[in-house]
Amino acid sequence: MVNTTLDNQMRALSILRSLKATLENPRTPESTEGGLAQQYANALSLLQANGEDVSSFTLPAGGYWEGMGGSYYAHRDLLLSSVSSVLEYFAIRASVLQTAEEMQAEPARMIGFESSNR
Repeated sequence: MVNTTLDNQMRALSILRSLKATLENPRTPESTEGGLAQQYANALSLLQANGEDVSSFTLPAGGYWEGMGGSYYAHRDLLLSSVSSVLEYFAIRASVLQTAEEMQAEPARMIGFESSNR
């Protein structure tokens, strides 16, 4: 039996890693065709389906535009920054959760947050 949550997360992260590699390629134009932005949106949708709050990672309205023929374009640097942010978030979260498990500590306290239930 497939764990849908894990599968969605693996698919999203593999899409994001592939996008990052494409966007880091110097041959990728500064204004990328909309397929890349759509792949990014698809990756966020997979994460959102898992209950992840990805609202802070969505592209701002000015980050993409409609070109001739109905094609959408996005700024490469903005898209790369967004992709990198999501990947970094999940890498940091995985590290914090692993360390918390090893230390048998609450993750929120490990990164400087305190519970209001003192």
